[in-house]
Amino acid sequence: VIEDTSLVGIGIPKDPEKRKKYFSKRKNLEKYYFQPGLVYTFDFYANFFNPKNHSLELTKFFCIDISPYFNGYPIFLAMARDKETGNYLWATEMWHERLLHIDQKPRMMARILSSS
Repeated sequence: VIEDTSLVGIGIPKDPEKRKKYFSKRKNLEKYYFQPGLVYTFDFYANFFNPKNHSLELTKFFCIDISPYFNGYPIFLAMARDKETGNYLWATEMWHERLLHIDQKPRMMARILSSS
């Protein structure tokens, strides 16, 4: 993935670890905001989750399709809420075509997600 941080401006570290440290300081972070109308992309990495197959791949020979466990619900990857209002600032859902064909009794994960 080629990273493009040109909207952030001049003087922001290009190195991800240095940029994380830079934005961990409140005075640096307060200068920036997410602008409505722009498209933001984020990279996601998990060494056991395969989003292409919607499965957990614990080893080369042990793979579990997780679609039935979510009973049609998307996977929540990340979210943030405003501490004062409780409103979502952003939420990322991962959908897969397999989720559209689930017609089963809700399983444990679906019951947990529907109660939140």
